[in-house]
Amino acid sequence: MKFKLVLIIVLTLGTRNAVGQWVQTNGPYGGTVNAFSSIGTVLFAGATNGVYQSIDSGVTWTHASQGLPHTSIQALTTMGTILLVGTENSGVFYSIDSARSWTQSSLTSPDSNVLALAVIGSDLLAGTYTSYTSGFYESIYESTDSGKSWTGPNPDAGATSFAVSGGYVYASDGGAIFHSADSGKTWSIPKGSWNEVYSVAAHDQIVFTATEYGFELSTDRGMTWKLSTAPYTSNWPNASMIGTKLFASSQRGIFRSTDTGKSWILMSPDPIGSIVYSFYSFGGDIFAGMLYGGIFRSTDSGISWKPSNNGIIGTDVRSLATIGTNVFAGTWGDGTFTSSDDGQIWNTNSIETSQAYVWSAISNGTDIYVGTEGGGVHQSTDSGATWTSVGLSGSDVLALAAEGTNIYAVAGGTVFRNIVGDTDWIKVNTGLKISYVTRIFANDSFLLAGSDSGVFRSTDSGMNWEQTSVPLGYTYILALAQVGTTLFAGTDSGIIISNDNGTHWAATKNGLSGHTVNCFASYNSNLFANTANDLFLSTDRGTTWTAVDSGLGGLVLTTLAVSGQDLFVGTNGAGVWRRPLSEMIGSSGVTEAPHQASAITIYPNPVSHKARINFSTNASSPTSVTIFDVLGNSVTEIFDGILEAGNHSLTWDASIVPPGTYYARIPSGNGDIQTVKVVKE
Repeated sequence: MKFKLVLIIVLTLGTRNAVGQWVQTNGPYGGTVNAFSSIGTVLFAGATNGVYQSIDSGVTWTHASQGLPHTSIQALTTMGTILLVGTENSGVFYSIDSARSWTQSSLTSPDSNVLALAVIGSDLLAGTYTSYTSGFYESIYESTDSGKSWTGPNPDAGATSFAVSGGYVYASDGGAIFHSADSGKTWSIPKGSWNEVYSVAAHDQIVFTATEYGFELSTDRGMTWKLSTAPYTSNWPNASMIGTKLFASSQRGIFRSTDTGKSWILMSPDPIGSIVYSFYSFGGDIFAGMLYGGIFRSTDSGISWKPSNNGIIGTDVRSLATIGTNVFAGTWGDGTFTSSDDGQIWNTNSIETSQAYVWSAISNGTDIYVGTEGGGVHQSTDSGATWTSVGLSGSDVLALAAEGTNIYAVAGGTVFRNIVGDTDWIKVNTGLKISYVTRIFANDSFLLAGSDSGVFRSTDSGMNWEQTSVPLGYTYILALAQVGTTLFAGTDSGIIISNDNGTHWAATKNGLSGHTVNCFASYNSNLFANTANDLFLSTDRGTTWTAVDSGLGGLVLTTLAVSGQDLFVGTNGAGVWRRPLSEMIGSSGVTEAPHQASAITIYPNPVSHKARINFSTNASSPTSVTIFDVLGNSVTEIFDGILEAGNHSLTWDASIVPPGTYYARIPSGNGDIQTVKVVKE
């Protein structure tokens, strides 16, 4: 019924664009990796957006999910040459040709959320987690034909984690720990074991578990237990074993023991967040699948770790921003990334853990600002290479906006204002106290704040706010945008528009009624709007809408941005996707951007000896960079020639001029001249 309803809505709103499709960019790399397995020299990884395989010991990865649904892979195992995966809400699939094709097994609904798989002898076990109206239930199913058909559930135990060693199989269900000596046919709870067991690992007679209270260790197959001395936090603990080595991971870090838990060593460098879902030994190396961060690899038995994500495109991209040809992506858990070549290469920016969870991103001149989860606002003045905290530390910053020297942030349900260069953020919420603000919009005349109770408007830089008139049922605001003189607000019930500077709002006849509209992006007179799974275009300021999401089927869409002649879309778990604007609005609607240099930055400024002049150009063109004095006399011509599109950095030797005030000038192809002041000490 749900599928039919979607079809009816799509046909009512407009036809889907059949010309051209979206393509996935080459990143950003990372995301969540839940499990590993291998067949011969091929290594497999299960991620939130499918299966990946590597034929070069994890150096590079390729997607191997043809035939699998768009869902998270939560478990992986092999039986001979058969590869099996446990999925989120789609059951168990198996492949007999090394992931080139997949077949669904009989283990489907209702127990289709498969969290664990284990092989013991010729039998296969699956641990499932099912939600009912009366609660949650963990179950164990058994297969004796390599995963094609299943029986169960077992009445004695449930499982979200398995470990197999010496003919014994151990299972944890998030509560108790169970063990079985007959391939999972009967189960019992070892005496003395702790409750709330999150994960279990085993080797020979050693059983190692992560529980609500700490890491627990048994050296006699679970007959007796003791609390381990491994450092611990109750957030995301994981117990693993590689041979006789114990690995204890939580938000305290990854610790290793080689003496059956008597002593522990912190591994370094510490992967982002230190939240490990799985460890796996392959070819003498150890691989760690992370909750965000993708895959880390150790070539020295776990002493040190480095990312091994080349090809793993599972990032959850929450925000996009652009400066010239640079596209910035803020992700949830993987930090920030920059691409200057339409997504062919994404560079990981220098980022701290506090900045790894990015809610929002904006550009202001040549600066980038990101709003983070618990880390406040951070600023980069060098295309994302380095970041500086600029305030609201400890706050979740859901939205940002900029107008001139004013930066606005939404945190804690209200609005804050900062003047560029200052360290103080002023709460500007007079008139907003009854509402929880979710979005902020700024132009040179007024501000708009979207909230859970409609749209508010300010004409004095946020010092005072007045509630505007919105139609009944359109009060929860999720997005704000402007095309010409028309303002748009995306709500949980569709789109409303205003033609009087935001004072009054009205729903349109075809304003995506019934849709939850999360984000906008505009290009000239065109407006793009996305819901969780659909993307629409209006070329007539919201009067009609056409679906333009061919090739994005099944993906969760999170954010939009226009760069150059392309539209970029961020997704939850599949990185960034791109499509030429001309495929959606026609080539006549896309204007060739003139050669233009971005705003200039100079560092250091003031300068005593040498300074770097940084700028970017959006097209290959003749360019000159000249230093003038206060009288307009040319002092030094730093560059005069052709520069390709991209970022540029030139050096000015200021030691040859006397102290004073000077100006660096770069003419643009549209006739403008960009100038920035620099002081020689």
